[in-house]
Amino acid sequence: MLNKILKKLNSDNGVVLIGNVLASAVGLVTFMLLARVLTKAEFGAWALFISAAGLLDLMRTGMVRQGMVRALSIEKDEDEKQSILATSGLMALGLSLIAALVIGSINLLADTSEWSLNIFFVFYPIYVLVTFPSSLDTWKSHAEGRFKRMNGLRLFGNIIFLSFVASEFYDHFTFTQFIWAYMLTQGIVSVYSLITLIRIRWQAFSKTRFAQLIAFGKHSLATLAGSNLLKSSDSLLIGAFMGNEAVAIYAIPLKALDLLDIPLRGFAMTSYRILSNYFEDQNQTAFNNHLWGKVKQLTAIFLPGVIVIAIVPQFVVAVLGGEGYGESALILRILTIPMILMPLEKYMGMSFDSINQPKWNAMKVWLMVGLNVIGDVIVLYFFESLYLVAVVTITNISLGIAFSLLNHPYLVFRRSLFALR
Repeated sequence: MLNKILKKLNSDNGVVLIGNVLASAVGLVTFMLLARVLTKAEFGAWALFISAAGLLDLMRTGMVRQGMVRALSIEKDEDEKQSILATSGLMALGLSLIAALVIGSINLLADTSEWSLNIFFVFYPIYVLVTFPSSLDTWKSHAEGRFKRMNGLRLFGNIIFLSFVASEFYDHFTFTQFIWAYMLTQGIVSVYSLITLIRIRWQAFSKTRFAQLIAFGKHSLATLAGSNLLKSSDSLLIGAFMGNEAVAIYAIPLKALDLLDIPLRGFAMTSYRILSNYFEDQNQTAFNNHLWGKVKQLTAIFLPGVIVIAIVPQFVVAVLGGEGYGESALILRILTIPMILMPLEKYMGMSFDSINQPKWNAMKVWLMVGLNVIGDVIVLYFFESLYLVAVVTITNISLGIAFSLLNHPYLVFRRSLFALR
């Protein structure tokens, strides 16, 4: 029995799961500490910075990562792999420089000091350049199936930042110092990544590969930008209509969603490579068995936690945010419905990319974004209700699942989802 458990833990899924559990733990503790050491206004500003940075950062992630990972995972020739790496890396660097220049110029030309996104405009140009090497190294590790290294890269900087946040209880820091500490920890990881990245044959850049990455990336970018906008649009619109303190109240339930999404993303990472190869081999039976098997497995894993959250949301909120966030409990209870639907929605979207049909995933996501933004604007403008914002989330995730099931060109639905074996 012990050998069987150890074998599973040492598998790709096991390694990713362990890494994501650790990342979840570190992220959760950091979140909990920040919610306690920052004021509500500062914590709301931090949430806006992370949301906006994540949204814009997807310009390079969307254009490069998915296409790079898919191309590397199915390519056998070593010279072609170097061409993919060099082309992808230079694309990502160029996009990072463009983003830094645009946001930096806005900050210099406009007075952003009174904007709710002031921290973003000041620090994002630094952030996007500092995180470029570690991001590329993480994508490379994912594509090569080196999940232990991928997990290590993600954990290293986060653990250092957690240590800094924890030291707040011994010595007081300003909000700006927290931001600088975050930049520094990301920079440390990137310096380590440079040791690996300098070994890439950068002269192997290929115009043909560049065109292929652009063709795939434009749809992947639309998908990832839409996915991130789904997460960040709630915070951004709440901030615009109700202020930073309301953002902080809604950020607590959103953190619970993020915690569930972390292991889910890990499973999806390993499945993406597997499903891409099944599709290349034209093995539709294995493709469907793997996809539906993972959806059932993850839904079963999520269910007990979701039930507990629905029964005692006040306790979960108190653990995540401490005192002063009682309004978050009902929001969290409402969001347990999309929590249980997350595995199905995530795998539906990822499977479009694995069969080289990213445009369908993009269409699905932007339908969800449209509904979410319109719904949020209506409920915030007319009712100023954070609870109704959560209800809108249930509607848009249901729409995304329905769209996928109706339009998937390779998926065999039938009774697969509900089969007992």
